Amino acid sequence: MPTIEPMLAVAKTSITLRSRPSKGGDNVGGVYGNEKVKVIARNIPSTWFYIIAPDAPGGMAWVLAAGFTLQGDLTQLPIAMFPEGSNTPVLLPPIIYTISGTPLPLNPPVPGAQTAKVIQLAKVR
Repeated sequence: MPTIEPMLAVAKTSITLRSRPSKGGDNVGGVYGNEKVKVIARNIPSTWFYIIAPDAPGGMAWVLAAGFTLQGDLTQLPIAMFPEGSNTPVLLPPIIYTISGTPLPLNPPVPGAQTAKVIQLAKVR
């Protein structure tokens, strides 16, 4: 289990709190524009943040990441994943995980940078 160091994020506008990282997740509350929240994790593609939400069931909720300005390094947030058949996420260390064969880069390449796709085990130095 990673050490959880919450990061502050500021809502750009009013945002709905969800029970799962999906617009289909139950509405469990909301935050107003310019309201600060404590982010404790993200989903694998970093499109949703898992936040401390005292008024939500269980005291946690999901928010759409695009609606917030994170005041910290996204790559340092643990990754929240749902074990099969569970409604409670498990927090994993903030490392690269695979999404349908495509890894999530910790540091996106700068525009114009050369990139490559690794198709077999490789040592990177």
